[in-house]
Amino acid sequence: MDESQARHHLTQMRNFILREAEENSEMIRSKAMEEYHIEKATIVVAAKKKIALDYEKKEKLASVQKRTTISQEFNHSRIEILQAQDDCILQVSERARSQLSLVSRNTEKYRLLLQKLIIQCLEIMREPDVLVICREQDRALIESVLVPAKQAYEASTAITLSSISLNPRRPLPPDCCGGVVLTANGGRVSCNNTLETRLQLAVEKKLPEIRHTLFPNALHKE
Repeated sequence: MDESQARHHLTQMRNFILREAEENSEMIRSKAMEEYHIEKATIVVAAKKKIALDYEKKEKLASVQKRTTISQEFNHSRIEILQAQDDCILQVSERARSQLSLVSRNTEKYRLLLQKLIIQCLEIMREPDVLVICREQDRALIESVLVPAKQAYEASTAITLSSISLNPRRPLPPDCCGGVVLTANGGRVSCNNTLETRLQLAVEKKLPEIRHTLFPNALHKE
């Protein structure tokens, strides 16, 4: 092979190597771009998914906060309504209490009421020796019903009542509307049957009915 042929052969080899290198370079660029687009798409999908999850969390949190706020506002309103109802019932009770003082104006009816209140206390206490506490202005009426009350109690229970008398040193307070308090065993046993106590017990017992009557379409306590 002469020099000219050798040079030609080298040129051919060089050109072949360059073509191969260019083709390989193109393949590498193409493969790199393909991997780049795949990676880019993966990152974009992951980012969108994260954004969607973050938005969903924020939306759920906002929904929970909204429900919590609505619930708190509802409970606050309900408490205000119930408080207003309680205030109204208290006013009704106070008006009823203001009428209790009228009970003792009818002397005969009040005397019979005092006798029944004493009998009721005796039946509850079932003590042999009892003291009666009353208002100063009711002493005469109480004195007049002690014997009939004792007799009625013993007849209904077949229990002997050894003694029943007024407590001379401890009257009911002046602002009391009437009724009696019975004590025994040095005050360790007692039964409160004042008119105020009877009213309070009646209100407590009838409270659901009172609420429904006064507020038929309103919220009521459980």
